[in-house]
Amino acid sequence: MFLREKIQEMSNAGIPAKTRDAFTSAFHEGVRRGMTNANAMTYAENNYAELSNDKRKSLTNSDFAIPDERKFPIKVNGKPSKSHAVDALARASGTKYEGRVKAAVKKLFPDLPSFQK
Repeated sequence: MFLREKIQEMSNAGIPAKTRDAFTSAFHEGVRRGMTNANAMTYAENNYAELSNDKRKSLTNSDFAIPDERKFPIKVNGKPSKSHAVDALARASGTKYEGRVKAAVKKLFPDLPSFQK
C-alpha cells in the first residue's frame, strides 16, 4: 500500500488529520533513514506519534519543545519520545519555531539522521 492510499484509508476511518500528519512524518523519517517505501510504511505504523487531547493536557510544560506555549511535544510523561520528536521537527519546519524545536530535539536525540552531515 502506498502512503497516499494509507492516508486515505485513515481518513475514511475517521482518524483525525493530526494523527494522519504524524503518520506521514514517521513515514518520511523512515525514507530519510534509507528505508524502502515498504519498510518505511512499517516503520511509520510502529512509530508515529499519537497523543489524545486528555494525554496532551496531562503533559508538563517541560515535555514540549516550546514550553512557554506548550507547542510541539517531544516527551511523554517526562520521558523522551523519538516519534514525537520527529513529528515536532516535521511540523515546525518552515515556521518561526523551527530553530527552537531543532535545538530542543537535538538535545534529546543528537543521533537522529536529521542532524547527521
